[in-house]
Amino acid sequence: MPARCEEHGADRDERPTDLPRFLLSPRQREVLTLAGQGLTWRQISQALGIAPGTVRGHIVRARERLGALNTTHAVVLAIANDQIRVETILLKESGDEDSQAC
Repeated sequence: MPARCEEHGADRDERPTDLPRFLLSPRQREVLTLAGQGLTWRQISQALGIAPGTVRGHIVRARERLGALNTTHAVVLAIANDQIRVETILLKESGDEDSQAC
């Protein structure tokens, strides 16, 4: 049985399901999209020209806003709540296949 949050009277294990589109910042959406493509924090930091600690901060805040348990869960929740588009993740993967075929 999930623990109850006395202050709000809700189960702590409940996760938001109808998040507003503006919930994540553009940078948080960008970082989660790159994480969904399989990039590490270091690779994301190099791609965006920011420090790895900054990437970590964006991911941590995105996870908190989404109520996610980990980065993968944050990506799934962001996709499910129209925060990021699965097509942007798949485009990276299909682009990699084309470059490997040459």
